[in-house]
Amino acid sequence: MTQTAAVVAVVVALMLGYYFARWRRWEGSAKSARVLADQAAKQAWKARGAMLLVAVAVYVALHLWLQGR
Repeated sequence: MTQTAAVVAVVVALMLGYYFARWRRWEGSAKSARVLADQAAKQAWKARGAMLLVAVAVYVALHLWLQGR
């Protein structure tokens, strides 16, 4: 193997490794984005429930404080 062929082989190997790593990172981020979106939707429903619970508690507290007027 000549010196030029060795340099070309090293450059090609580095390029393949770089682009393979970028592809793997992109695939991983697409999968994790779906999982994160599902978890965010669950957390949004929990937050909506908490807001509703707080609204009912505030209504009851004001109703009792004003004695039904």
